[in-house]
Amino acid sequence: MKVIKELLIAIYALILTSCGSYKLMEPQLTINEPISNYQYVYVKPTSEVNSTRGGTYGNQYGVYGTTYSKSVNPADEIAGQLMKSGYIRIPEVTDEVKDKCIIISYSVSGRRKVDIWGSYTTEVTLQLLSAKTMELIAVVTAEGIGSTETDDIGKAIQRCMEKLISQ
Repeated sequence: MKVIKELLIAIYALILTSCGSYKLMEPQLTINEPISNYQYVYVKPTSEVNSTRGGTYGNQYGVYGTTYSKSVNPADEIAGQLMKSGYIRIPEVTDEVKDKCIIISYSVSGRRKVDIWGSYTTEVTLQLLSAKTMELIAVVTAEGIGSTETDDIGKAIQRCMEKLISQ
């Protein structure tokens, strides 16, 4: 009986320590030129990312299900953060603005498993180029985690932007 009790305590402790005990890696920023030198941003268009979660339950009267969906457009998330910081989003790069314009590209750059239950983080990388010279201004990478992939991406983008704008 004592062995079973000790085993249950060990399993309980393992469950408690593995639930939500992940630590996100610090955002990484390589910056070649301050983004404050620029006024306009062109964010390359991205496709919407959709996530759906659901479950079923039942009783003697039938089986029921629930689902919900979330979506995020990474380009809109990036542009929104920059607009909030005073940058002007433009629909295309023109000769009039290219001296003061940043071109921003987004990509999912990795995933990392964080617990024994299969939870993972999603890593996002943003690349900033000068519209005039096409030279690299900055690269920022961060990871995020939430209840869906959409949440992961949104949080990773937010962490990238916080790191970038704080410079």
